[in-house]
Amino acid sequence: MDEWKKPIDSGKIPESGAHFDVIVVGGGPGGSAAAAYNALNGCKVLLIEKEIWPRDKICGDAVGGKSLSHVKELGVLDMIESTPHYVVDSIVFGSANGAEVRVMLPEEAYEKMGLQSGYSLPRMQFDYMMFKRAQEIVRENGGAVIQGFSVNEIKVEKTENGHKITGITGNVGGARSGNENMSFTSAITIGAGGYNCPVSRVITELHGEDHRDDDHFCGGYREYWDNV
Repeated sequence: MDEWKKPIDSGKIPESGAHFDVIVVGGGPGGSAAAAYNALNGCKVLLIEKEIWPRDKICGDAVGGKSLSHVKELGVLDMIESTPHYVVDSIVFGSANGAEVRVMLPEEAYEKMGLQSGYSLPRMQFDYMMFKRAQEIVRENGGAVIQGFSVNEIKVEKTENGHKITGITGNVGGARSGNENMSFTSAITIGAGGYNCPVSRVITELHGEDHRDDDHFCGGYREYWDNV
């Protein structure tokens, strides 16, 4: 079995009521990186993710050059190199009449760091490697990681300067699981849950902003073929 198709043992679930320096909601690449960096800087981190690994995610599957320094710092670059991937060295612009223009990426800028211009690999692989490494770093530095945790409330307190997020409430398995709610508090809560992140929804509501603008969006299409 491929490594990225195996379960990830993220350790013991902390007791409800536990306090952390930082809570990160969302275990994708952004959330995993945020959790890992905070843990490396001495913070007690709680990293939570609603899905359970292994899992896939629809995406363009590009790991851009600007992110590679972070991927390397967190110890994931060697993992990428050891799995099936493509090296990105150019961008092709094409038209309906078949004309194409290939623009080479500035590889020399990344050679100074010993990196490539970018990679392309399925999110199932990349997210797995980022999360696996992040949960190792978080746990090694006194934090905790929970998979399959659904957030159903963002705790907010009113202060003299407005509002402050103080923690989260949710449960393992979602509302239909029958599991009891668990609450955790923190000095800082990072919302990295993507398009429907519960933290970002609360922040936009508190500031009277729209969570999304339906007039501005983009779409993507991806296929993988075997034995073609």
